[in-house]
Parts: sequence; structure tokens; C-alpha cells
Amino acid sequence: MKNGNISALKDHMLNHHRVSQLDALMIFGVQSFTSFIYFFRREGYVIHTEKVSMIKVLVRVNKYCKIEPPKNLPTKEVIVTDYWVGK
Repeated sequence: MKNGNISALKDHMLNHHRVSQLDALMIFGVQSFTSFIYFFRREGYVIHTEKVSMIKVLVRVNKYCKIEPPKNLPTKEVIVTDYWVGK
């Protein structure tokens, strides 16, 4: 299926799930998440963002695949951006 990973990510977000770049790459295999968000907004969707700690994203991603960050990475202090579709 052409662009199946992009379709799956879009469907996931339309079901009001939060996604970060890490989710997009590790779960859906979408490498150009920034472009995805750009085109999603161009289609008229309202995309909200929030800065969250990396540990929050890692807990979410680890429900689907195992990711173990380096021991010396301060995952509670590292900030990433979550994206979701507004209502």
C-alpha cells in the first residue's frame, strides 16, 4: 500500500491521539514528520502542540516497541513536542 504508514499516522491522529517525532518514526515509520504536519495543516486541520518530557513519550512508545535510552540521557529533563488534532 503506497503511503500506508502516513495514512496510519493520519488516522491515529484523527482519533485524537498525541504523537511526537519519536512516535511517528518508531511506530509508524514516518521519517519526514515535519513535512507530514505541514501538509496536515495545509489540509485545514488544526494541530495543537505541547512541550512534554521525553520520558512521557518513551512510556507511550514502549507500549508498542521497546526503546531503551542511554543511561546518561536525562529523559526527565529533555523536552520534546507532542502534536494532536484539535476538535
